[in-house]
Amino acid sequence: MNVVIDSIVSIDSSKTRVLFYVNEKTATGSSRRVANQDVVSFLMQPGQQQQLTALGVSDLNVYQVLDDESVSSYLESAPPGVDPILWKTAVRDNPDPDKFIPIPIVGFEGIKQRVKLQEEESKLQTAFLNNLATRIAGLKAEHDKSVATIALYKQNILSLNNRLLKVIVQQEITRNNGLALNPTEELIKSGFENISATINNSSYNFKSKIREMLSKIKLQSSSFSSTQDRYVVDSTSLEEIRTILTMEHKAIETLLGTVNQYNKVIEVVKRDLNTIMSQQE
Repeated sequence: MNVVIDSIVSIDSSKTRVLFYVNEKTATGSSRRVANQDVVSFLMQPGQQQQLTALGVSDLNVYQVLDDESVSSYLESAPPGVDPILWKTAVRDNPDPDKFIPIPIVGFEGIKQRVKLQEEESKLQTAFLNNLATRIAGLKAEHDKSVATIALYKQNILSLNNRLLKVIVQQEITRNNGLALNPTEELIKSGFENISATINNSSYNFKSKIREMLSKIKLQSSSFSSTQDRYVVDSTSLEEIRTILTMEHKAIETLLGTVNQYNKVIEVVKRDLNTIMSQQE
């Protein structure tokens, strides 16, 4: 047999009500609930009752749920000493008729007991909410950890993709070594040559233009600072402009380096092609 504690409720400073039931395993291995009356009858025997009294048990009753007929009969007539109009109002204002029934409170002791029960229930609800908040915080921490793990996996996948791309590029370079340029590569080569020619053209000297622009900014800054009625470029704005121009200058240098690098690669490809063609002749 297995004893299951259903609830523990404090009645007053010296008494507590414990609701429990007993499950019994049958010969087939299934579990069935022992009737409440049978459990109480067994515990009311002299030997068991004496042991319960020694443990502090003062009363033992059968907890039985009322059927619909008993509930209807109870609600139809007001209890003794209760105004029928107030009783009907209490029945009508019941927030959950399926779970609750109105019970009259008699005297200050009844009010005190009801307040105590409400306090105990409030404590139980507060403990449940605190437990729920702790679980939510734990789930949130696990969620944040999962998000961080997913971000790490994404970064690893991106790194692997970059490595795979490099391997594919090297493989394509090795595979196409000694082969003639296809139309797409010829088009790319022509585009790089045009870019290189434009950058190296004296009429489009970007470096000189940037230096000239910086000189003009310095001259305008000095001229603006001499007058109060004109707009003055402060040192912070001038530094930001200088930083932007420096970044553009570095970008152009990077572009030139890339173009020169591709030109060297193209020259190597041309030389290899010429070598192959001369060997075939």
